[in-house]
Formats: sequence, C-alpha cells, structure tokens
Amino acid sequence: MALKNEEESLILFLNAYSNNDILKMIWNDKLIITCKVDTLYETDNGLALDDDKYEEYHGCGVQIIKIISGNTKKNFGYEIKEKQFIEINYHNMPDYIKDKDNHVLWENELTDKEISKKIVLK
Repeated sequence: MALKNEEESLILFLNAYSNNDILKMIWNDKLIITCKVDTLYETDNGLALDDDKYEEYHGCGVQIIKIISGNTKKNFGYEIKEKQFIEINYHNMPDYIKDKDNHVLWENELTDKEISKKIVLK
C-alpha cells in the first residue's frame, strides 16, 4: 500500500524510532503524552471495501507511558490510560514529537493546505 502524503513522514519517523525509545507526543490542544513505539502496520477504517468512504492507511501502535496533560477523549474519542496501547495514524497525528531532552524530532506543519513535515532521523 502506498503511503499518503499526510502520513508518509510520520510513519517513516516512527519506524526509525521503533526500538522502545521514550518519545513525547504533543498536540496543539494541550494533550501531551510520553510513549514507546510498539509496532507499525497497515489498517483500514473498518468500512466495507465497496463503500466510497473506505480507506486504507498505516498505523502505529504505541504504549502510553504517562499522560502529562490534556483531554485524551478529544483526540481519540475515548479516554486513554497509562500503560494502554493506542494507534497513531494520520487522522490523529501529533503536532510535535520530542525526545526525552525536549528536542523536537518531528514536526507536523500545515502550510497552504498541504502538510509538510520535518524529520530528524537517528
């Protein structure tokens, strides 16, 4: 499956960090979590293949280490808890991913209705 522009840099970045490094994910609505990347996979939105709104995309399972601040229900549609696994994908991607020293490793920037991202690989 080909990556969509919206997800390509996020998935490439998370793939580079899939060795249990602790990452801090930050959304502009003040949700901040620390987590570990567990696995990357192909998934879909659960609709029938012949549905016009059916889509396939890549997801990344991450384990929540700590919820630092924010409302998790707003981003995920349900409350998430520490030690729980959640899926990160282009529908709920964070605005920033930082390392344990608070350096920005990945940034999601919206410019002119196109998504451009900056990746810092190991």
